[in-house]
Amino acid sequence: MIVLVLSVVGGLWAAAKLLRIYLLMYGKRPRLRELVRALRAR
Repeated sequence: MIVLVLSVVGGLWAAAKLLRIYLLMYGKRPRLRELVRALRAR
């Protein structure tokens, strides 16, 4: 149960960071390197 909760929270966190990057880069497609860099950034 704890693993499920942690994975949901982690998935939401990653989705929020990726959505933020996508919205900031409106009009151009983000590259894989940029997505990984965004996920690693605090």
